[in-house]
Amino acid sequence: MLFRALSVLFLILGIALAFTTYAIERHEERMRAGAIRSTGTVVSQLKRSGGEATVPVVRFVSQAGDHVDFTSRYVGRYAVGSRVPIYYHPDNPSFAELDTWRVRWQGTVLAGAMSVFSFVIALTLVRASRTGSDPA
Repeated sequence: MLFRALSVLFLILGIALAFTTYAIERHEERMRAGAIRSTGTVVSQLKRSGGEATVPVVRFVSQAGDHVDFTSRYVGRYAVGSRVPIYYHPDNPSFAELDTWRVRWQGTVLAGAMSVFSFVIALTLVRASRTGSDPA
């Protein structure tokens, strides 16, 4: 009985995480729709409040020739002066972000992996309840 209840709980969690994975991926696609890829230069690092984590401040030149600075939402240590790939929206160049694999896929991969892990736990618990080893 306990294993079945837990299996249902992990099944629901897995489904929720699968929808979260889809939502993250769709959000990333919308963010990048119509964006221009370019290269920026890290001009400084800002510490996030309450910890040692830092986010880079990046400067780039838009297609219109404007110098634009933005602060990434993603934690990462980048050397000041280093060149980093970015994307930005031509109608609003201040809406920019790093264009690295980690930034692009981290949320999707983590949510997807947690979803699969939840499904595996649910399946394992269902099998355990069928073998009669469920501590009722």
